[in-house]
Parts: sequence; C-alpha cells; structure tokens
Amino acid sequence: MERDVSEYPKSLNVDGGQELIMRPVEETDEQALIRFFRELSEKDRRFLKDDVTDEAVIKRWMVGLDFDRVFPLLALHNGEVVGDATLHRNRYGWSRHVGEVRAVVSKEWRRRGVAQALIRELVSHAVDAGLELLEAHVLEGQHSAQKALEAIGFRATTVLSNRAKDQTGRLRNVVIMTNDVSELWRRMEDLIDDGGRRSGHY
Repeated sequence: MERDVSEYPKSLNVDGGQELIMRPVEETDEQALIRFFRELSEKDRRFLKDDVTDEAVIKRWMVGLDFDRVFPLLALHNGEVVGDATLHRNRYGWSRHVGEVRAVVSKEWRRRGVAQALIRELVSHAVDAGLELLEAHVLEGQHSAQKALEAIGFRATTVLSNRAKDQTGRLRNVVIMTNDVSELWRRMEDLIDDGGRRSGHY
C-alpha cells in the first residue's frame, strides 16, 4: 500500500542548529532538483547511477510519481534541495521483500546528520511497506559512502566485477551492501540517545 504522505513536511534539526524541511518529491520540484544535481561536483556525479546533468532524466522522474515503487525524499533549506534519498522496490516477483536505498547530499551539508535523517525515514517507510531486506549499491572506491552505511549496520556481501560504467565511461566494480530491515531499524534507534541528539552521523 502506498504510504500516506499527510505526515509531511517534517522539520529536521541538523548539527549546527539549522532547521531543514523533509518531505517527498513533488512535481513542482523539477527545477530545484536540476539545480541541486548540477551543483554537485563532477566527482560526486560520477558515482550516481543516472546522468543527472541531463534534464530529460529529471523530467522522467517527475512524470507519474509512484511512491509505492520509488519513495523519494528531499531535504530542503530555504526552498532549495540540499539532500535527496530514495527507496526503490519491486512490488512483484522474488525480490518483492527487498528494497534499495540511495542518497546524496550537497557538500556543504555533509557530516551534519542530513543523510542519516533521510535514510532513517526511508527505513521507517521500509518497515511500513513490509520489506525485510535493504541493500545499497556503491562503486568500489566510494569509501566514505561505504563507511557511512557500515556505521548503521550495512555490510558488504557481494562484489560484482565491472558491473557499472561511470559517467566517464570507466568500468567499475559494484559493492552490494545489505542489512535486515528489523536489525537496521534497531540500530537506527540506537543512534538517538536519551537527549534526542544524534550519536553518529554522516
């Protein structure tokens, strides 16, 4: 069942005392998303699955948003996108119990808890959707992304040789990291101490 999005927008207080807004993507976010992805460094964009410099790619995302298939969350500051995270799932077939998470945050907002908050929200959605396993695909060499995922309980389970071709055309190995949803939810709960402050972030 598609998630009820009436609970959004939500306020998100990040390290440094600033407040962000977290909510699902809307069709009117197209230009804000284009600006967000264009402002990423070439190195950051190289590790993304899609060519986000192509406006047609973003336009395709905006057409017929289906939150039961892809649940996309944004973190916004003063109306501008500073973080984007998505939960992808197949509703049918033998992988219907598995979801894939992806996240990217603008450079100036990293290491302030933004990505952690977005992923935490996606885990909550995965629980509601009845998913049992989450996975993340990272390119070999994405050390910071791997460490961030390991910090909340993901573990590398498989390396696929030459499975990806980055935006420069270079073949790269893909590391598949997985975690049980119930275990991940427990770990995410443990990241919040009694005072409500994040005890770890990326």
